[in-house]
Amino acid sequence: MKKKFYSIVKIIFIFIWLFIIMLSGSIILGITSSRVGQHKSSAFGKAYKSFEKSWGGEINLIPANFFLEKKYYIEEYNSEIKKYEKKAKIDNIEIIPNSIQINSNINLLKKKYGLINFNSFIVNTNNEYILINNTDRSEKLMINIKRPENANIIYDFLIFINDKKINSNFNIDKPFLLFPKFKKTQRIKINIQYTLKGLDVIKYNLKAFNKYVLSSFNAIFTINTSKYKILRFGFPHEIKKTENGEQLIINMENFTTTQDIGITFISQINYLNQIQKLIENSPISLIMFILIVFVLSQIKNIRFNLFHYLFIGIINVFYFLFIAYIIRFFNIFITYSFAFILTSIMYLVYIPNITNKNFAFKLLAPYHLTLTVIFSLIFLLPIYRGISLIILLFIIFISIMIPIGKSNISKWPILLKNDKEKGKSY
Repeated sequence: MKKKFYSIVKIIFIFIWLFIIMLSGSIILGITSSRVGQHKSSAFGKAYKSFEKSWGGEINLIPANFFLEKKYYIEEYNSEIKKYEKKAKIDNIEIIPNSIQINSNINLLKKKYGLINFNSFIVNTNNEYILINNTDRSEKLMINIKRPENANIIYDFLIFINDKKINSNFNIDKPFLLFPKFKKTQRIKINIQYTLKGLDVIKYNLKAFNKYVLSSFNAIFTINTSKYKILRFGFPHEIKKTENGEQLIINMENFTTTQDIGITFISQINYLNQIQKLIENSPISLIMFILIVFVLSQIKNIRFNLFHYLFIGIINVFYFLFIAYIIRFFNIFITYSFAFILTSIMYLVYIPNITNKNFAFKLLAPYHLTLTVIFSLIFLLPIYRGISLIILLFIIFISIMIPIGKSNISKWPILLKNDKEKGKSY
């Protein structure tokens, strides 16, 4: 009776121990996941912000604002002096460009800050606007040039009217006179050119015209690399190969849109949301791996020491910890490779010493690979992530259910009363 009682207590203790391992690992991974999501407060986020302040950030080119300005006077009665006074009034009529053409040469540089490579670039842009005065007035043509968002330095700033350079000083974020008298039905061409530096993203704020139907828009982005993504792939576009990279060409006529147009470079920070999702779900891998080790050890009549389960769980947890921090220095595939190599070293120096090599390499190793690398690759899928994860878990369960069904559970080491009958102890 006492032996039966002690056996029950021992079984309960083993399962409590396994639960503690899985719970502790899940808590560690949960904390790591929340840390990955804290882009601004993390070491990587601070380095990113520091580099951004010096070089420039995600660039948003804002269209210039054109309008006719008419200044006139009205008489208003001043009750204090009891007289009528003339007061100046300004009436503005916005002029929407008939067509817009953007020519941007983008040179990706990959600047390094400490040990981290950033997708820094220099862009030289020529924004061309064709204006036609379709109003019934002939007035001064004013312009308000908006500073590109997150651009710290703007240089080589030039403005041309009908291919003639303006030599006078001009303002940023403040209206100034562009043309003394813009006559009815008159057509003029305005080019605004400048060079600036940015990081990860460059886009043109086309949605600023979302209330209007534009007659024509043409954008040519000449890029010295093919490693980029179109910011909004819904725009009709064409990609041409060049000697140094690619040329992205976008043409539209008689359209309106609520979207911006531009490109984004593939960056470590772009993967952080995917990595955060991976770490959030990594306790599934940990729990599955520990349970599989337990079940397979029972089926193969191998008795592990309780501390062995602890270190087996640590190997799995370290794989995801490596990913969470290595991703800040390398791309996603190098990160996965490093994490797998490092944890495989842990696996090789430990698992073969606590069991036989046949169990370690032919039976357990494929599950280690599946629940680390293959499990991680699923979280790179833009869609079908959920169904892929379910299919993976289904296959794992099937692979375990078959040997369980064929084994004699009553002869599992954990259920045997006599230690002499139990499997080999490690």
